[in-house]
Amino acid sequence: MLRDRLFKLETIAVIIVAVFLVGILMIKPIIGVADNGDFERIMITTGLEYKTSDYNEKYFNYVNREYLSTSPFVNGIRYFSSTLIFVLAAKFINSIVLFNKGIFDIRFLAVLYCCMLLLFIYLMAKHDKKSVPIVNFIYIILTVLIFTDAGYISYFNSLYGEALAFTSLLLVIAMAVYLSRSQNPRVLALIAFYVAAIFLTCAKFQYIPIGIVIAMFSLLFLRLRKDKKWRIAISTCIAAILAISVAAYVSIPDVFRVCNKYQSVFYGVLKDSDTPEADLEKLGLNKEYAMLAGTHYFMGKYPIDIKEQGFREEINSKVSPFKVAMFYLRHPIRYIQKLEITANKAFKLILGFGNYEKSHDPTPKKEVSNFRVWSDFKDNVLPHSLWFLFLFFAAYTAILIFQYRKADGASEKLYFATFLLVMIIGIIQFIIPVICDGEADLSKHLFLFNVCFDIMFIYMVVWLTEYVFVSLKRKNLNKA
Repeated sequence: MLRDRLFKLETIAVIIVAVFLVGILMIKPIIGVADNGDFERIMITTGLEYKTSDYNEKYFNYVNREYLSTSPFVNGIRYFSSTLIFVLAAKFINSIVLFNKGIFDIRFLAVLYCCMLLLFIYLMAKHDKKSVPIVNFIYIILTVLIFTDAGYISYFNSLYGEALAFTSLLLVIAMAVYLSRSQNPRVLALIAFYVAAIFLTCAKFQYIPIGIVIAMFSLLFLRLRKDKKWRIAISTCIAAILAISVAAYVSIPDVFRVCNKYQSVFYGVLKDSDTPEADLEKLGLNKEYAMLAGTHYFMGKYPIDIKEQGFREEINSKVSPFKVAMFYLRHPIRYIQKLEITANKAFKLILGFGNYEKSHDPTPKKEVSNFRVWSDFKDNVLPHSLWFLFLFFAAYTAILIFQYRKADGASEKLYFATFLLVMIIGIIQFIIPVICDGEADLSKHLFLFNVCFDIMFIYMVVWLTEYVFVSLKRKNLNKA
């Protein structure tokens, strides 16, 4: 019995991936992603400090594996993120294993993310089997190749929210697939789906809209069981995820709001605009601010003082993502031009931040050179155009519609709706960045779009492969 379990596809896949992750993320030289300045919001709340005061060692250039560990919440919760839960859990495990030496090793956090990725691989390999055995092997090989790419797993050894967004989205999909494949889905599995959804929604402010979309999608679960306990669990969890999404949005500090709104106007709407004064008037802002067109929030000098309280209050009160979205709706050509720029940045996962510790390689911003086949393929081979993405999404939609119409029963329809959810999340993550933050850090803001694109890519390749094999089998049977 034990031998049979060990030689199952899902077990073999998990063991292989686990060994790979340990070798790349746990054994020196480890890979990670250097801090671009975002770590501080997590560090302040969780009680972490750099061991060095050298700016060049803290930011952009090198991975810091060890941090000074102090008491959390000394300054309250300065930043609302589900990443805090994982960092605190990793700190707790770290203190037990290292006997509370006052040092936090980032690899303890990576272990938690690795466990989530391994659970995803196990669930998909076990519960999303195809009718043709060889297709299952292709499915797993693609999944492992793509989602263990350095462009993804390097984030595990970091304090970026991308690591949690990546793993929790994968688990949302895996749990939905598991529920759709279960004859009598359990409430515990349902709760696990919503927990993963909450982790995803709260990983970064950018992902808050996803919580609402997932809540609406999960209404389909009502068709899986008819008992009262099931309905109560779903309604309670939907209420929770909606309430948490609202709380996350309300909790956004003004400093982040002002920053994002500034970027959306001056590094978004006004960037490359031929009519900056007119654009400002349409947004309800002083047209004299046109001299700021093309500037972003983190420059050293500006024509006027953007940190002046009156200016900040005006930006915060008069600009909103809705108003910017309405501007683009009235100027669709301008928005399409912005989306072309977005498409050009869409497939870059490795962003030029250092991926190694200084002790391993003193070269600043040294990028990982191995285990990035998929990252390089997307960045160097796939077309970076809006037309390519439109055709890709259109083909994916056609396949889903074709399969959904043939689906028999609520469970099977839920399965295909799960992959429709992936597409919707991908579209949201593609169109939101330029509205909410202009052209600033577009590649980084498109991280979750990449995850959705890759899930869709795997789905299409596997479907096409299975379709060909099944068609050939039928053809041979007809000849016989």
